[in-house]
Amino acid sequence: MAFNHDYGSPFATDFDIRYAEYLTYATYGDRVSVYSKAKDLLKFGKTSDADSGQSVTIMTLPSGVYNETYLSSNAIDSFSSGSTDDITQTFSIEGHTIDSDGNLIFTTQTTGVITGQTRAALPTPLARITRVSNNSNTSLTGPVYFYENTALSSGAPSDGTKVHLMLAAGKDQSEKAATAISYRDYWFVTQMSAGINRNTGNVKADIELQIRQQNGVFRSKRQFGLSTTGTSSLVVPFRPYLIVPKNSDIRLVVTTDTNDTVVTGDISGYLALVV
Repeated sequence: MAFNHDYGSPFATDFDIRYAEYLTYATYGDRVSVYSKAKDLLKFGKTSDADSGQSVTIMTLPSGVYNETYLSSNAIDSFSSGSTDDITQTFSIEGHTIDSDGNLIFTTQTTGVITGQTRAALPTPLARITRVSNNSNTSLTGPVYFYENTALSSGAPSDGTKVHLMLAAGKDQSEKAATAISYRDYWFVTQMSAGINRNTGNVKADIELQIRQQNGVFRSKRQFGLSTTGTSSLVVPFRPYLIVPKNSDIRLVVTTDTNDTVVTGDISGYLALVV
């Protein structure tokens, strides 16, 4: 059956968006509309812990933890600070809960007040936590951890694999070049970028954009290399747009040849609603 683009989209003359909508239907059987969603998405992150030979997500994680552990239950339920000074701030949070069928459901929430190095509970436990920002007028000392309930040492989870998002010390928002797409959305990625920052000598880095669909494994969709003695940063546009299916996880990872390499990266594009 032919696909009719009949949603009154103001992008009807934009071939790239129309093609992505058509291709989504042809590939996944879902009719989607960028106009109905009317939302773009930018995810950016930074790691200071890209070690030689390790594949590391470009996000803030505890030292020695290279990638987030992905959950099949709503177990992210806690937050705390590494500083006793953080006792007045609240947070705005974006993330996803997961249902019994494995569907990711986008949700937003505002936390109660942080209680320094003592655990505080999230109002709504999550399976994915994708973005956090300080919701108050007082800057954080940090670092601040969002995690599965576990033992703490001076406010930091003793088991770093239980951490799913961090605000680095002195930061008031998360830096995580990874996200999830809900069961009602697709993401048309228009570009990605990455750069090696504040490193000296001849440092090389391989960048990968990886997608994991529901009940699958992470698979590489784009790759490129960087070097401090050559191209140390690069913006990669996608045409046609890269389609991230509903119920998927997506992340930027880096593998370097030098310990403690600092790398930044971002992914951006349009969200499209299943209609």
